[in-house]
Amino acid sequence: MDKKLTELIAKLLPVPYVHEGRDYSGLDCGGLILLFYRDYLKIRLPDMHGYNPHWGYKGKNYFIDDYYQFFIPVKIPQLSDIVLFRNNKEICDHGGVVLTGGEFLHCHRHVGVSINRYGAIPWSRRPGGFYRLKPKYQEAFRIPNGED
Repeated sequence: MDKKLTELIAKLLPVPYVHEGRDYSGLDCGGLILLFYRDYLKIRLPDMHGYNPHWGYKGKNYFIDDYYQFFIPVKIPQLSDIVLFRNNKEICDHGGVVLTGGEFLHCHRHVGVSINRYGAIPWSRRPGGFYRLKPKYQEAFRIPNGED
């Protein structure tokens, strides 16, 4: 991992879970993805707001419904791809950012930001797929130099 990524991870690891959290004082899994893309890749992804913390059990698939148009599914993940996980209703209700070596960075309501292996239990029992931002959106969502 490069120095910029190592520093970002060190800054993120102590962050607690906060429903709809979008900054370093608290994040949810979607907020972590947004913050990672903004601060590491300089890409501002569209946000999802107004969802119930238990939306995945109510039949709404926000990740797929709101983000699928911007991403393509991939079989072999790379650094900064998104990894999704399904619940027992087959809804992708959790996500994170792929790191290296089979690891991913995510924010879970029981632990806050952490790093886990996507091939390990319990995550391997809930695969929802890997997704990469389409090249045209990498450019469209890029933050111009000097803006944060």
